[in-house]
Amino acid sequence: MPELPEAQTIATQLDRCLRGAALGRVVLRLRKIVRGNGSPLGRVLAGRRVVRVTRRGKRVLVHLDPPGTLLFRLGMTGQIIVVSPDCPRDRHVHLRISLDGGRRELRFRDVRRFGGVWFTDGPATGAVDGLADLGPEPLTLTRRQFDRLMTRRRQIKALLLDQHAIAGLGNIYCDESLFAAGIHPLTWACDLDAAQRLALLRAIRRTLRGAIRAGGSTLRDYRTATGQEGQFQTQHRVYGREGHPCPVCGTPVRRIPAAGRSTHFCPLCQPPKNHKPPKTATEYNPRRRPPQANQPCEPARRCPGGTTRDQPSPSVLDPAPGTGRRNQSRAAPARGQGMAWPSPKPVTRLVPARRPPPSPPVAADLRVGRRPHNAHHRPLYRRSGRHLPHEPPPFEIS
Repeated sequence: MPELPEAQTIATQLDRCLRGAALGRVVLRLRKIVRGNGSPLGRVLAGRRVVRVTRRGKRVLVHLDPPGTLLFRLGMTGQIIVVSPDCPRDRHVHLRISLDGGRRELRFRDVRRFGGVWFTDGPATGAVDGLADLGPEPLTLTRRQFDRLMTRRRQIKALLLDQHAIAGLGNIYCDESLFAAGIHPLTWACDLDAAQRLALLRAIRRTLRGAIRAGGSTLRDYRTATGQEGQFQTQHRVYGREGHPCPVCGTPVRRIPAAGRSTHFCPLCQPPKNHKPPKTATEYNPRRRPPQANQPCEPARRCPGGTTRDQPSPSVLDPAPGTGRRNQSRAAPARGQGMAWPSPKPVTRLVPARRPPPSPPVAADLRVGRRPHNAHHRPLYRRSGRHLPHEPPPFEIS
């Protein structure tokens, strides 16, 4: 899914090649991608010129003259490219806008159709695609604003993905920023100290700027405005590298669900909050390591008193063996044989009385359709589902 670096790369390239261009004929193949204003795009865009192209969050804004704004939301697989009209197109190209009398063409392509196009007269307002609800930009976020956000009691990964808190961050760059700052993705934001908050803010800025210089990350469908792939995916340190060694310590990278997304992190470089990190990578969670070949099984652990975990342990309320009134009759345990347990005392309890054996049936009861009168059987059931009333068996004291 295109995030801030991908949207910034597209906006920068479009601003370089579209500034001053005149919009012409509009071909719309899928009407539902046009949101908001119900006016036909061919009528409202014809004759306007591009003033500049900017970005807000993960959205690309094309500012026009006479005043108007054309907003693109890329969704998951959206692409905005400028090509020649003779360039072949597929069935996923939903919008084409002619530029400079037909010499070039602006195309919007979206395979999964989660993106959209908005047009508004004048500058883009907050009502267009929820622009008013977006949080501040991470590249211009001040330290005071970031510290105020970190006071919320939320998981740090969920807080960074929230577009109402910080606009533009996505799953890829959240994982990379948290790894660079050494923060576990499940840590509460309010538990970070001042040094960790500053390290995280610097890691976010450094990661985003590096991704913008590389043209973004192309994992599947993303392309720049010139049709090329991004190159930052070759610099990913943890994202998409489950099972690969960490580039810092060599510990295998793990993947867990966090904030509804797959989250990648290093368990040694990003220890959980308030947990002592292991000394080496091999000591981290040794129970999950597969058993080595020709390695004997772990012997049974001996509990205090010589018992194992499979045997019952003596009560903590009992005095030491051989002392006290309750243990005077106990024999001292033999060396290496553990505790000597006393024989259980007889307990008075209620047990069901034994029924007398049934008498043999008489010849009159063996006729077809008759059941012996003294035969024991389960209670019969009526049509209503309720069984016949019966008395419980008598009890006796043993």
